Amino acid sequence: VSPDFRNHAVCHLIKDLIKTHNRDQFEIFGYGVSMYDQSEDREEITSNFDRFYSLEKSATPEIIKQIHDDSLDIVVDLAGYTQGFIQTLFNRINGPIIVNYLGYPGTTGHPQYDYIIGDPIVTPEEYDKFYSEKVVRLDCCYQPNSPSRKVSDFQFERTGLPADTFVFCNFNTRQKINREALLSWEKIVKGCPDSVLWLLDPGKEMQIEVLKVLKSIESRVFFAPQAEISEHLGRVQHANLFLDSFPYGAHTTASDAVFRGVPILARSGQGFQSRVSRSIIHHAGVEDLYADSWDEFKRKAVDFFQSYTDSSKSEFQKILLDGARDRHPYNIEWTTAQIEKAYSEMLGA
Repeated sequence: VSPDFRNHAVCHLIKDLIKTHNRDQFEIFGYGVSMYDQSEDREEITSNFDRFYSLEKSATPEIIKQIHDDSLDIVVDLAGYTQGFIQTLFNRINGPIIVNYLGYPGTTGHPQYDYIIGDPIVTPEEYDKFYSEKVVRLDCCYQPNSPSRKVSDFQFERTGLPADTFVFCNFNTRQKINREALLSWEKIVKGCPDSVLWLLDPGKEMQIEVLKVLKSIESRVFFAPQAEISEHLGRVQHANLFLDSFPYGAHTTASDAVFRGVPILARSGQGFQSRVSRSIIHHAGVEDLYADSWDEFKRKAVDFFQSYTDSSKSEFQKILLDGARDRHPYNIEWTTAQIEKAYSEMLGA
């Protein structure tokens, strides 16, 4: 159940998972609620379900009736407390197991939810007491990814970046970027000659606010305009290191970087939302690119810059682009098998 079966990060992440499910064991129903578009993403993901209902214009009782009529064993909420969430929906569904997954990185605190899907990094066992749901951990990153994603050719000249520089980047939306992160990135760039900081364009007004904080490196800050996702994936490859934000870290943008062979320096904390990038880069095969404090983060970023060579770049790309490896975020067959195992455990099968 989701409002995001459309041109949205959740759809981009999960569409190959829906297609890959073992139809000898599982029948997959989709329920589109609240939001709607007519994008290619919408058309593709809806065709991956065994049965799909477009209920965006339906009243909540109608949605509930359809779910009950389908006699489901498990209902997976892909939204949680995000845009399009229907507040009274899940506490009126009776019978199936209800699972919190993917869209909302944290506990719902709602007694109607039975499980949340996580992994050993985003949901360590010692944090179970903070979840109202029972935590089920996958033997891989909890976040699925779609290896079928389309990438447009994007030559370096189109980026507007200066040639022969080291490119630090962060493509998170402005809601995730705070003053503490900006000041940490500023110190990193100042400590790394011939480096630049490449950010997603937050709009003219916010650009001014960002550059006020980054005053000492203003001439070394570049903004990437909003772009269609395949074009964005095309340009991501021109970065050298993705710098995480905190306390809400990179999620889909981190998996974008891995998809293009760009390493991520994760800033890890205690909250689920601050541990996703660490899980992604860990399961992609680079286990030590994370920091538990800004001081450690700044030191590791500068060390990365100082040791970076064409050879190390090639080695990172070789590791990150090996999507066939067990537990890799883009090994969709492995991830799907893990999720199916979790569903079976929930059902006591």
